[in-house]
Amino acid sequence: MTNLSPRTKAAIRHLDVLKPTDGYAAESYQSSSGRVQVLLRRRNVQLGESGFEDLVLDPDTRCVVGVNEYIDPLNKYARGVVLVEKDGSVCRDHREVRRLTVPSVASQQPRSNNNTTNNDRRREQPETQRQNPQNNIISGPSTVMSDAVDAIAALTRGDPLTSRHNLALMYSIGFVLVTTSILRVIMSAMFAIWILAFPLAYLCGVQACPTNASFDAKKELKRVMRGHQLPEDHPDKPKGWLAENLARVAATVTTELATGLSGYEVEMWDVAGAAKVATVRVASINAECVWIGWFGRWTYVYQREIEPRSHQ
Repeated sequence: MTNLSPRTKAAIRHLDVLKPTDGYAAESYQSSSGRVQVLLRRRNVQLGESGFEDLVLDPDTRCVVGVNEYIDPLNKYARGVVLVEKDGSVCRDHREVRRLTVPSVASQQPRSNNNTTNNDRRREQPETQRQNPQNNIISGPSTVMSDAVDAIAALTRGDPLTSRHNLALMYSIGFVLVTTSILRVIMSAMFAIWILAFPLAYLCGVQACPTNASFDAKKELKRVMRGHQLPEDHPDKPKGWLAENLARVAATVTTELATGLSGYEVEMWDVAGAAKVATVRVASINAECVWIGWFGRWTYVYQREIEPRSHQ
């Protein structure tokens, strides 16, 4: 708690006694204008949008107030905002105090109880830890990220960085470098696996590639007509035994009529010996359907409308 005023130290001691587990702490820094400012933190989270001239325990409300400015030459009256309520909780609205009577340091000593020795030890321990900022810099990932954000904000304002900020930035940069290296190793491993898996997949595709004779155009057209390829939640998908059988009969009749009127054309393409593409053109309904044959089965791909052929 070096470089802190007696009023600020008294306010922190009061918070330590009131909320010993909340981790209230104050630190000072020199702003770009050369003035010494004070920050109040709770568990390494800054309270208030900027620094203050001082931290004062209001003897009337028992609230901790961040002083923005003193309004008299003797520093007995000030303006500020409430940072901590009298019960030790954080003030959410940061209400403004237009005229605060600044008490003397002696009147701001924390309230004592019968066990004064234990309270003195409890107050001295956080104070000793704050005298050496490096003892309280890194306590977890959230602390590092909070301090790194504060450091970036300080750089933006042009304020000097504390040792806590410097170490937080170093830890953050190291974390980014380590994470990037791990991701690069993972991506390299995945690429190597893909390189090894592709030849195996190609060999399996060659072995299981269906033949041209295994493609039954009428059978596949009937499956498309009855909505076999539609997902289960599609509104046109037949539901129930009766609907499925009616759709099957309608698909058979439609396919026989469509292929019987003007016939159909089947074209086959080989894809590197590992797959085949089958196209069926039905002129009577101006439609072309496409299937891909791979790994021992034929899979419907899509259907598109074609222009009717003009008759000379």
